[in-house]
Amino acid sequence: AFIHAVSTFVEESVVQQGEAMLQTRARVQHSEQRLILIHLTHQAAQLILLRDSLQFCTEELAQSETKTTKISKLGMPELVTEEGTRAAMLHHKKREAAARVLAIGQDVEDLEMQVNQLHSAAHS
Repeated sequence: AFIHAVSTFVEESVVQQGEAMLQTRARVQHSEQRLILIHLTHQAAQLILLRDSLQFCTEELAQSETKTTKISKLGMPELVTEEGTRAAMLHHKKREAAARVLAIGQDVEDLEMQVNQLHSAAHS
């Protein structure tokens, strides 16, 4: 009877520990999923800002070409130089934004891999 009671106690203890571990695992996975969602939301907001920045740079560069042509016809080399400096800065900002978009794309791929790993872990 004593051995049976100890055996039952140990079995119940193991079952309780297993259930507690599953609950903890589920909470951790849920937290990881929330973190990934927050990160994706942040990346989406950054992409919107980068899109607007790229659009602004593109529009400003188009206007800069027209402005430079008009200024050079007027014979104002110092303004042409100033506009050239501004255009170079816009090109630089445009390249930076494009590189950041590519980096976000890689980050999203990494997050997708993490989601797949979480999904696999949840079903194992």
